[in-house]
Parts: sequence; structure tokens; C-alpha cells
Amino acid sequence: MRPRIHVFAVAVVHYEHTEFSTAHFAENDCRKFMEAWQALGAEPVNCVKLLGSDATKPAIEVALKHFIKGIDSRDTLVFLLAGNSVSFNELNHLVSHDTQLNDIQKTSFQLGTVLKEIGERNNCKALIFIHPKLCAHLTDSIVGTNTTSFSEKELRGFCEDAENRIAFISCKDGESSWPNQSL
Repeated sequence: MRPRIHVFAVAVVHYEHTEFSTAHFAENDCRKFMEAWQALGAEPVNCVKLLGSDATKPAIEVALKHFIKGIDSRDTLVFLLAGNSVSFNELNHLVSHDTQLNDIQKTSFQLGTVLKEIGERNNCKALIFIHPKLCAHLTDSIVGTNTTSFSEKELRGFCEDAENRIAFISCKDGESSWPNQSL
């Protein structure tokens, strides 16, 4: 069996709770990202795309477990997450469509879960793309203390000890990536 490309992509523009800011163009970026990987040889059967209201925490967790099972050591796994994020004590939480504002930590999707699942896949090649939209507008009284928009620590740890893992982040903590409306 020849090596395959597997692509898992999640993006949310609008959230169930409007207190989370709009992540302009995240879903369109995700569609184009998926199209590009399929043009490079990823078979549609090996691709999962969860957008908008389909990107709930339970849906992401179930789809990821099923997706990961089909990957072996010769394959390449490509993972994209685009949307709001918040980091609690350097552990990143990616805001799913149904994340609850009063309990973000328990109702969002933890990046560490993804990295652990990928890390257990027989040393497959992994490309991780994270496009975090900052939740900077949420006050400490809502999300708690010791929070930042996104922490690089988890991704650094994931990539440091492996020759076959690369992570890309659109912006680091304290920075912001801005959509260009004219494009």
C-alpha cells in the first residue's frame, strides 16, 4: 500500500455564543486548504472537514478518533484549526461552535488532545496548521486568570523530539493576524 495524505480541518466563523468574535474567512480558508491538499493527492475519503455549526466539541472528538484510526507510519497527516482560541496556563483551547462562555475549558476542544492522538500514530509525518483568532476581548472575569490568546509551548513540545513533525502558527501570543477584506 502506498503512503497516503490524510487531512483533518476545522474552522468556525460564527459561534453559538456571540461573545466570541467572528473569525472572518476561517471557513473559506479551510475549504481552499482542503482543495489544495486534494489537488496534491489527498483522496476525499481520507479528508475530514468540519465547518461552522458542524464543528461542535463532540463532533470534532468523534471525527478525530475515527480519522486517526486510518493512519499508519508511512502516511502524512495534515491538520488545520482556524478560529477563536484561548490558552489557560499554556494549554490551548480551541473554541468550537458550541463552546460555552461560562466554562470554556470544559466545553472547548483542547489542542493537547489532538497532539496526543497524532503522536500515538506510529510516528507518521505530521503537518499542523493553527490559525488562532484571539479572544483578547474576553476579560479575566469571564475566562479567568493565567490566560493568553495562544501558547506556543504545546506545539514546540510536540515538534521538538520528532524529525517528522512541523507546526505552523499564523501568529504568536501577543500578535494578531488580520483578515484583508479586499482579498
